[in-house]
Amino acid sequence: MTPYRLLVNIIGSADRAHDVLAQYGELHKLRDASLDDLRACGLPIKTARRLQSAIELGARCADKPCLGDSFAGSYDLYKAYKGKMNQRQEVFVLLCLNNRNQVIDEITVAKGTVNECPVQAREVFRPAILASAARVILMHNHPSGDPTPSPHDVALTRRLCEVGEMVGVPVLDHIVFGGGYSSLRDLGLMTGGSDD
Repeated sequence: MTPYRLLVNIIGSADRAHDVLAQYGELHKLRDASLDDLRACGLPIKTARRLQSAIELGARCADKPCLGDSFAGSYDLYKAYKGKMNQRQEVFVLLCLNNRNQVIDEITVAKGTVNECPVQAREVFRPAILASAARVILMHNHPSGDPTPSPHDVALTRRLCEVGEMVGVPVLDHIVFGGGYSSLRDLGLMTGGSDD
């Protein structure tokens, strides 16, 4: 069943579903709609609540951690996490990997504002060590939609690579999510870390 067909089934009317889509453009934008926003689209309160519940359920399913998964490269990481990292504020997420590069834990290290998310090395490596991670992958998003790493992103990554080498938990990559993604490893912007 297509997402549009699901929306029609939840709302109970093709015309109202069309009106909602006309208002928001894309289904994923409904995640940020408040109850009042949905009511302004002509939905009765019960229908608006049912739609919000369905959206939340879908978002939780899409956001589930990829525990036990391993990834062949940065594009695989992008495909697996682009839904979770599509947020209105910056978030910094740590993937803890075992010796076989399988995800053993996923930790949201920090949440920031629309244009910054301060992160300290201790906030990254303390949970990694507690999770017995053999190596880590860093991820954060740019709500602006531009995944180009900023000078601050590059400096932070290099500092975290150095700390990772010191504590024996190398940083494999740092993925920046936006309208697409950038891999600091693929761009040659990392120092330290391991290519294993």
